[in-house]
Amino acid sequence: MRGIYIHVPFCARACPYCDFDFQVGRAPDTEAFLAGLEREVSGRAAELAEWTGPGGHGGSDMSDATWSTVYLGGGTPSLLGPTGLASLGEWLARRFPGRGRRSSRSR
Repeated sequence: MRGIYIHVPFCARACPYCDFDFQVGRAPDTEAFLAGLEREVSGRAAELAEWTGPGGHGGSDMSDATWSTVYLGGGTPSLLGPTGLASLGEWLARRFPGRGRRSSRSR
C-alpha cells in the first residue's frame, strides 16, 4: 500500500502534547501553502525517486505510481476550507497522478 502524508500546519488551538510545527490563529494562505509543498517535493525529487524508483522501497517510478491513501494531518486540515481542500486535492492529482477515485473520510 502506498500512501502520501501531507502535514497541514494550521491549528485551531495549540495542543499541549503536540511537537509538530504549526501556526495558531492565522488564516491559511492556501496558495502559499501549495507553493511550499511544490518546493518541498521538487527539492526532494532525488530522495523521493530513491524511495519509489525501481529497486527502491516502493518498486516503481513515483510519477506513475498508484497511491492508495492520502493522509492529511498535522494541525487542523479543515481550516483550509472547502476551496483550499479542493485545491490541495487538485494539486495532489496533478503532482502524483495515478489511478483510482477520490473520496474523503474522517475518523
